[in-house]
Amino acid sequence: MRACRLLLVFLLISIILNIPSQLSAGTRGISVVAKTAENQPQKIQLYDYTAALIIGIDRYEHLGASAQLTYAVKDAEGFRKVLRDTFQFNNIITLYNEQATLEKILQTLYGFRSLTSDAGVVVYFAGHGITIPGTLGAKDLGYLVPYDGSLESSEMYKNISMQQVKSDICVSINAKHVFFIFDACFAGLMLDTRGIGIKPSRDFSYLQAITNEQARQVLTAGAKGEAVLDGGPGGHSVFTGRLIQALENVEDYITARELGQYLKKQVYADAAARGHTQRPVDGEIYGTGDFVFVPDMEKKEREIDAEVDSLEAELLRLKRLKEEASQSKDQAKEREIERQRLIKDAELKQAQIRKNEKEELAKRQRQAAIEAEQLEKGRKEREAENEKRLAMLRIQADKMRQELGEDLSTGATVESAVAELRKIQETIEKIQGEFSAELERQSQTLTAFYDKKIRVIMDIPPRDKEFETEEDYQVRLAEADRKATPLMLAKREKLTSLRHELETVRNSQIEPLHKQMEELRQKRFVVPASNLSFEFRSYKLESQIMLGDLAIDGATMTFYVSMPKAKAREYKHHPELLVPEVLLRVDLEGKKCDKVIFHGPGQNETYKGSVCTDVSNDGRYIAYENGIVEDRKPGLEWKVGPDKDTDWNEARSWVQSLNLESDGWRLPTIDELSGLYDEGSGDRNMTSLLKTSGWWVWSAETPGSSEARYFNFILGSSDWCKRDYSNTTRAFAVRSRSDG
Repeated sequence: MRACRLLLVFLLISIILNIPSQLSAGTRGISVVAKTAENQPQKIQLYDYTAALIIGIDRYEHLGASAQLTYAVKDAEGFRKVLRDTFQFNNIITLYNEQATLEKILQTLYGFRSLTSDAGVVVYFAGHGITIPGTLGAKDLGYLVPYDGSLESSEMYKNISMQQVKSDICVSINAKHVFFIFDACFAGLMLDTRGIGIKPSRDFSYLQAITNEQARQVLTAGAKGEAVLDGGPGGHSVFTGRLIQALENVEDYITARELGQYLKKQVYADAAARGHTQRPVDGEIYGTGDFVFVPDMEKKEREIDAEVDSLEAELLRLKRLKEEASQSKDQAKEREIERQRLIKDAELKQAQIRKNEKEELAKRQRQAAIEAEQLEKGRKEREAENEKRLAMLRIQADKMRQELGEDLSTGATVESAVAELRKIQETIEKIQGEFSAELERQSQTLTAFYDKKIRVIMDIPPRDKEFETEEDYQVRLAEADRKATPLMLAKREKLTSLRHELETVRNSQIEPLHKQMEELRQKRFVVPASNLSFEFRSYKLESQIMLGDLAIDGATMTFYVSMPKAKAREYKHHPELLVPEVLLRVDLEGKKCDKVIFHGPGQNETYKGSVCTDVSNDGRYIAYENGIVEDRKPGLEWKVGPDKDTDWNEARSWVQSLNLESDGWRLPTIDELSGLYDEGSGDRNMTSLLKTSGWWVWSAETPGSSEARYFNFILGSSDWCKRDYSNTTRAFAVRSRSDG
């Protein structure tokens, strides 16, 4: 064991492939391919330049013999080798023993200031570290000890403090990510607690986020008061050995947080197995980014090729020795050589298998990068095509609106207003049809794209009962569902977004046309007296309204007009004393009579009425052509619902859906229904103008969530019943006359 041997790694990861020998504006830099939420490969750009500073100190200038170290340089050299053989760096600098002075270390670190903000730097320190307690309750402070440093508390100025690392060196290195690794039990790390809780992930969104954020991270071999355990893999410390081992075994990539999690578990387990306590610690000095290690696949392929070549050469040598032994009839030697040949042959086959695996992995990674580029290109082409089609639809809609303005009159006559209204409606329907067709086309393309990928995932071979249990088969099915679910969610989200986008554009195109239609509906057209004739039929004394027939262009209709009884007799017998005037409105069905006005001979003598289909004997109720029945006594308008058995919830839904001449419809109160009751009137004890075959009518009054009140037109009283009851029960809607 070593008492206080410190391994510090300042690591900004260099990622694989295509790193130039010198930094330049034209470099492609380092990238990694990851899967998106839709299971699509996509490339992420990481760094444009990488450098490494590796420091190892066994011999110290001012320390006694007992304080000298043995394995620091070996561990530093091992770390340098794994970076050189597995990853790709533009520059690797080593400072061992007397080279690693305070001045030289700081000079090299500050030299990294000239790099770009997307560069990567690795600084590896293997040597002594020391922790000094803070004064007046302050936190502990850690120091790195250079070759010419000191372990005396009064000479800490000869060392590099973690405060200096955090406040000065970290911000001076012009790099995106910096990673500290201490192979010692060390305190005073100056960690930032804001990074607590950040979970490493292997998905695209995590990698994309961390590549845009800076980071200064720390990983130590143990906590304060613990000792670093030697005798690890490769003759290194347990911590450094496991670190090198983890980096050698990286397949596609590994983040610094993932590496920290692995080492904390592995080193603790190794130490515990030997009766020792060593608990690595990791965290952030500042920043929320994360380092990413990506191996150089070309280097790995070259290493395996070299291994295969070496084994093949060894087999040839053994073959020659076998032939020589055979010629000399040395059977024992021949058998030994044959055994060695078989061993080497087995090793060669294993090496060839590893080579094939690496080649296949490299092939898949290259193919993933190609697919990512193709998918990105296809996505941009589809977006451009869709934008082009949307632009064409907008142009077509604008052209249609312009044609309307050129071809139609301004609605000067009622006939031209009807024609214009219908023309606008045709244009709206045409625009809606074109946008619906475009939505269907894009939806089919999008659906086919995702369905193809989902089918590939869900195309699961049937269970082979000879080699697979039902449980294994269900696990396989569940895994396929897990992989397909993000694609299904993405498909649904994309389709919803597409529909929203197209409907928004469509509505923006037809909204001006709806406004034009509303303006035409609000216009009123005067029919002069010369174009119409009328005749009074009867007078309702109780309600003081005059009924008559009106003829306009050969069409006859019934009207009523309010008229006081003092004038009614005179005008009934001498209608020629009145001058009629009719106001027409338009809708898609044609022209409609809106108001009937009679002008008398007296000053400001005017009588107003409306067209109707029928009037009750007492003149209280007036039925209009749109199905509304007016009760003139309380000033209410009524609408009878569908003549079928209706429960309370159905009645409420029907009333809410009404969209006649205006809003304001609601379920009636019991008092309002009671006002309709007239024993002996009609066939339901109410005016015959309210046509229904039911006896009970729902009200709006509800005592709870399950019951409602109704009015019984047989007995002329009200009662409660369940809302889901419907036998002979009907729905009426009511509103105040002023609401319409």
